[in-house]
Amino acid sequence: MESSPLEEIELQRKAVEIAKWLFRGVYIPTEEEEEGEESGITITNLRNMLDAAIDCEKKNNWDLFGLRVIFIARKASQGDDLHKFVRNLIVKITESHQNTEERLKLAKYTLTACIYVFNAYKKGLHDLLG
Repeated sequence: MESSPLEEIELQRKAVEIAKWLFRGVYIPTEEEEEGEESGITITNLRNMLDAAIDCEKKNNWDLFGLRVIFIARKASQGDDLHKFVRNLIVKITESHQNTEERLKLAKYTLTACIYVFNAYKKGLHDLLG
């Protein structure tokens, strides 16, 4: 089912809201700090999740997307920011839409927005996010 341009815009707005919400209370290392921690949120993890969303959208497979993002967070413990991020991402998107196609599209838009939000926080520009 093809979405109308207005529905797409609304989905993208929702994705930005979710992305901002996902980073509340999450530690994001600054430019000077190391990003290599496997239990934290990194740009590499976010890109890998976005790649999973794009691939799973083509396959129309929400369950596979969930498994792939869980695999990306496999080294994170239950209290780690990456674990919380992945759990909240899956729950928020699942609660938002019943339709697999819309869930995957929202996941793609949300993770794209997350990359931008993450970089804004990393560069110390979080006050500009509103």
